[in-house]
Amino acid sequence: MTSSCGILWDIYDTQMNYLAPQHSLESNNEYQVIWNLSDIQAPTITGAPDKIIVEGFKKGKVSRTTIFGVDSKSGDIIWEIPGSTSESIIAHDNTLYRGTVGITTVYAHNIDNGELLWSTWLPSAHSTSTIYFADNKIFVFSNDGEFYVLNEQGEILDKFYQTSDTFLKIDGVLYVSKNYSLRAVDYSSREELWQLDIGQHFTAPIFNDGEIFLKTWNYSADIYSIDQYIGKINWMTSQNVQSNLCLCGDKMYFTSPDGELVAIDRYSSNEISRVKFSPQFDLDKQIGDYYVACDATNNVLAISFGDNTQIMGLKIMNP
Repeated sequence: MTSSCGILWDIYDTQMNYLAPQHSLESNNEYQVIWNLSDIQAPTITGAPDKIIVEGFKKGKVSRTTIFGVDSKSGDIIWEIPGSTSESIIAHDNTLYRGTVGITTVYAHNIDNGELLWSTWLPSAHSTSTIYFADNKIFVFSNDGEFYVLNEQGEILDKFYQTSDTFLKIDGVLYVSKNYSLRAVDYSSREELWQLDIGQHFTAPIFNDGEIFLKTWNYSADIYSIDQYIGKINWMTSQNVQSNLCLCGDKMYFTSPDGELVAIDRYSSNEISRVKFSPQFDLDKQIGDYYVACDATNNVLAISFGDNTQIMGLKIMNP
């Protein structure tokens, strides 16, 4: 079965590379293209200091993923380690955290060389839904409603079952979603502190410096900035969004379905720039997802394209 899947993937990949040529970025004053990668299939990407972490499939191997540490300045692959399938990955400082699917295990790796630091099996959890780092702890929510709190050494500090999607705890406050709403709940008493009705499905939020950023699922998305402490909307803007939201310094980046890299101001939502890729994204021939990741240490963005296997590294000229 694995062999057959590999053959089918190779044919599919050959067809897709033919139908979806490599993208280039129009001449602009915002970014400089500094590298391109094209050998990793269906990549997902995450930013880290001096690195872009890529999870994807080596060509012809679809039974499990490989995780690559890519030098953010050169695009060179520095290390690689075996993954599983569709893992949830985050990076904090010099550590990469992975939450697996199936029987759930959390792994911690050194970002510089991929070395395994520790691994912890999460009893009764099945498949990581979200993984966060905050307050020197790792928070994992599984697809079957188990919520775990781990310390930086991988020891389980707390676990409980939660019917609502549960993201993380910051300063004694638990943040969860329920019935299309984002809720802040006191961790000890479980008393609700505030609730904000979004009115539709939304992506896993970004928590940063007292602000919460999220977007609704649809392409014509509503993007929110929310005060983390009182649940007040700082701003809301509607944009056509194809990728995730990527926060880097004072700007938020994403790609649009029209094949553009868009930057907006994180504090006001005012549009700062819009630069076009060519050829336009082929959304009918999508073989993966579109991602934007940031190495804020070096002001580098990485873009992966859902219609081919390309990952592009961009130097931000006006950070």
